[in-house]
Amino acid sequence: MTAQNDPQLLFRYEWLQGWILFQLGETEQAFEHVQTARSLSETLDHSSQASALTLGAWILSNLGLSDESYSVARAAVNLAETGDNNFALALALHVSALIAWMGGDIPLSLDTSQRAIAIARTLADTHVLCWCLFGRGCMVADEAREARQNGDDTIFISGHEEAIALTDESLALSRDNSDSWARRVSLTNKAEYSCYIGRFQEAHGALEEWTMVKGPVSNRRRIQYLKTYAEILQREGRIGEAREYCEQAVQLTADIGTADLKHLCTKALSEIHEAMGDFEKALQLHKRFFREVQQFEGEKVKSRARVAEIFYEAEKLRQLAEMTSRIAEQSKRDALTDPLTGVANRRWMEQDFDGLIASGTPFAVVFADLDHFKAVNDEYSHAVGDEVIKAFANMVSTCFRASDLVARIGGEEFVILVSDAQEHDLPLIGDKLLRCTRSYEWTRIAPGLKITTSIGLACSKEVVGRDALLALADARLYRAKTTGRDRYVSEGELPSILHAV
Repeated sequence: MTAQNDPQLLFRYEWLQGWILFQLGETEQAFEHVQTARSLSETLDHSSQASALTLGAWILSNLGLSDESYSVARAAVNLAETGDNNFALALALHVSALIAWMGGDIPLSLDTSQRAIAIARTLADTHVLCWCLFGRGCMVADEAREARQNGDDTIFISGHEEAIALTDESLALSRDNSDSWARRVSLTNKAEYSCYIGRFQEAHGALEEWTMVKGPVSNRRRIQYLKTYAEILQREGRIGEAREYCEQAVQLTADIGTADLKHLCTKALSEIHEAMGDFEKALQLHKRFFREVQQFEGEKVKSRARVAEIFYEAEKLRQLAEMTSRIAEQSKRDALTDPLTGVANRRWMEQDFDGLIASGTPFAVVFADLDHFKAVNDEYSHAVGDEVIKAFANMVSTCFRASDLVARIGGEEFVILVSDAQEHDLPLIGDKLLRCTRSYEWTRIAPGLKITTSIGLACSKEVVGRDALLALADARLYRAKTTGRDRYVSEGELPSILHAV
């Protein structure tokens, strides 16, 4: 039998072509080869079928098709478990763990990766173990960062130390098996983890080794190197040097059109200019960042559609298009909405805020805070407190126009952006919100419950910039609190705010 007629050899060729193109960031071309490999694998054993599904799932996850990718990955694990190829099973489990991690389920990803590593350690080929180890390092580091958000610095440090140890083991394997891709990924990951816990010398050492790795390097890896180097320099206080590296990364993303990295590099450069005190440049880059995010989301949708055309036929394509649209809309809503109330969150509010400023149309900012909310939680329970928050959000949404944005920015604090509003409209807006709050039947939530709110209002014509306008509304809210609550303040405080700004 010739190579052209050998399904196993043809399968391995197509699978490897897909893997190499995936490493180089050519996702759609990679998927075409994987689809060919998947078709060829139908006449082969379950392990070959599992390997094709595994790589296909990995590619789908990078295109943002999280539900489909996880379903395909689990199918790959099930197939691999019926075979006797531990390489295929370890790889399938590793990709399932990565997809769970990318979906935000860190506990599931850690459990799955632990099993993948245990199986990979039984293999003579160390490539999968290498990938499993640096992948688990990512998951452990993310778990550590979540701990810091909850105020636990001890776990933050120990978690990053564990991530470094896992990555060091992956590095040792990649040096021995000459896996230059895994070695470069591990080195940039190690540099990042070391930087986060102040081990800057280790971080620089990792990136110095990165430059000495032989073999072709994709532009994606080069961009990641430059971005990581910039972050290390910034954390060291070497802002000027950080800017140079970040500018190189931004330029490279523009040259090669990597939309998924472009907005991240632009955001990093904006933060560097902000740290340098160049707020005008930082603002320009921040606006550019939001444009690039929109461009990236648009390109992702196009990529999904093209991959779907390969992956599905006729009716299946239509179903996937509908599903993708729902997923994209849900993802967008999830990223921009408050999970408790369903109204906008701070991120959405800031986006709309900047858009209103850019439009030049006058608008009002309403800063509302529920009075004595802690007492509600203490007297009635946190469950009642949550119901109050939800009811207030719903009430405010019906009190204002559909064109106005209601956002919960934390706890019992809300911001409402009222479009086409002048300074003389502020008392009317404040009075309307007070009347809505006072007339609401709070006793439907709990007997004897009474809720009031304090309000600070400001107009975009009074000060320049989002921060200054929010600060003015917040200062007026504070005065409403300190002068008796259950009232609004729509004037004053301007000299102190201007002085602070």
